[in-house]
Amino acid sequence: GVAGLIKVLEAMHHGQRPASLHADALNPALADTPFRVVRALEPWTDAHKIAGISAFGFGGNNAHLIVSEDDPTLLAETPTTYELDAPLAVVGIGARVASALDVPAFERALLTGASLVAHDQAATGEFELELAGLRFPPNDLRRTLPQQLLVLAAAREAMLGQTPVSERGGVFLATEIDPEVCRYGARWRVPTRLRERGEDPEAAREWIAEAREAITAKLVAAGVIGTMPNIPANRINAQFDLGGPSWTVYAGESSGRCALELASGALRRGELDTALVCAVDLSCQQVHVEALDAIEGRRSTPGDAAIVLVLRRLADARRAGERVLAILDPADAHEHPPGQPTLDPRVDEFGLRERFGRSWAAGDLRDLGAALIAGRRGALPNGQPWAEPRRMHVVGREGSVGTQLRPSPVVPELVVFAGQSEAELDLALATGQFGGNGPCRAVIVASGPSELGARVARAREHLRSGTPTGPGVFVRRRPIVGELAWVFTGAGAAYRG
Repeated sequence: GVAGLIKVLEAMHHGQRPASLHADALNPALADTPFRVVRALEPWTDAHKIAGISAFGFGGNNAHLIVSEDDPTLLAETPTTYELDAPLAVVGIGARVASALDVPAFERALLTGASLVAHDQAATGEFELELAGLRFPPNDLRRTLPQQLLVLAAAREAMLGQTPVSERGGVFLATEIDPEVCRYGARWRVPTRLRERGEDPEAAREWIAEAREAITAKLVAAGVIGTMPNIPANRINAQFDLGGPSWTVYAGESSGRCALELASGALRRGELDTALVCAVDLSCQQVHVEALDAIEGRRSTPGDAAIVLVLRRLADARRAGERVLAILDPADAHEHPPGQPTLDPRVDEFGLRERFGRSWAAGDLRDLGAALIAGRRGALPNGQPWAEPRRMHVVGREGSVGTQLRPSPVVPELVVFAGQSEAELDLALATGQFGGNGPCRAVIVASGPSELGARVARAREHLRSGTPTGPGVFVRRRPIVGELAWVFTGAGAAYRG
């Protein structure tokens, strides 16, 4: 697409139309139409040059752009000015949290204090996707990752009864790349693994076919689309014909907060009129659970969740007479109001993580959804009464989301520890002696004293027993020497080798 744009702009600049390449066999349907194929370079003498550029991507990222030379006769629209701190309205919500498969079920669990944890996890299990009104072939969806279907179901609930106010709607989806996608690489590499063991793949063709099917089913076109991480945002956009861009956001447990910040900025800058902020994570997946246990050295209760919020500018929502479920207002959110409840995934004073599990990429937005749903019933997310004024400050791992969308009061910092030996480094970590220039070093990335303490403890445990350092902890027993290279492993890093 960008190459096509450059080509057209240069053609305008030089006043020449280039020939279309590889178009020797012409379609006879063009014969009686105003359209023709340019067969050779020719002058472009129009007083006002206009061109269309199309770019079609396999993953559904399709675009058509119309470009024009500058012309004083073209009347530009007067740009609308917007307030960058304008309040936003939540006008729709959809939820699939553990076994609560819609907003009313999640509300009942919240207000009764129920726990949806069973057998050490809060899993969704089976769920239904209503076929009526679905814009995608059901057979294609059979090859689609379940988290993509789960967030599509939540989006349809959130948009129930919604009428797009314009063709300027966007989707911001927080998720994580599915580690199971590397099964396809394992399937392809079975013959290679046999050769490495000195065996002849030709003599084991039958066994190879069975082994490949045991690893995963053969990848077909619908399966490629059904596992691409950008597709769920595109599908939601296409389902509701929103007309704007689709974003997929990966930022670990801060993914929901990041998606909300991107959507809020686009609305406040006037780039969009509607934004669907979505988050999904099937954290009960076995690979996810075992990888997290290996990194953190302790088992946390995983929880599946998909949350979707529909946002518009508050002034637009009120002008259209829409039902406003909650207001995201950063204008007076520089300080957390005294006595107002705080929902913090790290502290979790309402017990949401214990009751609904740790939902990773969907955790921040799930907690915000919990505050919104409970607050509308005059209750806290633990079912206790919630007096007016009902305000919620929902704290993410690196920032804040909620009815008061404020910047994070704590900025992550790098803290360096050093020593001449592992023993000296361990002593520096134990006593909090920052700095130093010894060859044995640890660098900790932390937001505040409590996170620093937890990560220092992990660095010391790594020195003693070699356990994984986990996120935000980097330890070297000796300086790095020689040349360095950076390698992107993709989803293959989910498995050893």
